[in-house]
Amino acid sequence: MTEEELVTWVRTRIPAHVVLFEKCRIEPTKAIKAGFQLDDELAVIELAETYGRWNKALIEVVRARRVAGEEIPQAWSDFVFDILLGIRKKPDGRGKKSQSLRDDAICDCIRQITAHTSFKATRNEAKHDRPCAVGIVSAALGGNPGYEGVERVWHDYLARRAASK
Repeated sequence: MTEEELVTWVRTRIPAHVVLFEKCRIEPTKAIKAGFQLDDELAVIELAETYGRWNKALIEVVRARRVAGEEIPQAWSDFVFDILLGIRKKPDGRGKKSQSLRDDAICDCIRQITAHTSFKATRNEAKHDRPCAVGIVSAALGGNPGYEGVERVWHDYLARRAASK
């Protein structure tokens, strides 16, 4: 495929992937209700600090347990109480953390381009004179984010992948 054909392919693939990844996401309320280990409780708080859906789900579960007279983990009670007092803030849905679905789609496109073509992931790997997957994805997104933004998303993905091994 040519660079132009790949740009067209990415333009259709990213919105489709965002929808697919959204459907594949865990339902936060069900996951929170199923957590029984201390690690689960702490992971829920970490997600609630970052993602609005998780924050809302945690508050909902704490409220339901309180009304039902069920036990509420102390860490969850403290978290919700801190939100009510204004010590902690709810995620506002803007910024880097709210772009995770888009970022997942960007990384998937870069992986597919590098796996099935001779294009390299970045300009450094492509020796600056050839197009690269990051540039193709950035062009498909109309330059928003630009090359540097897409490259940062890609490097963050590589770092997370390396850390999980």
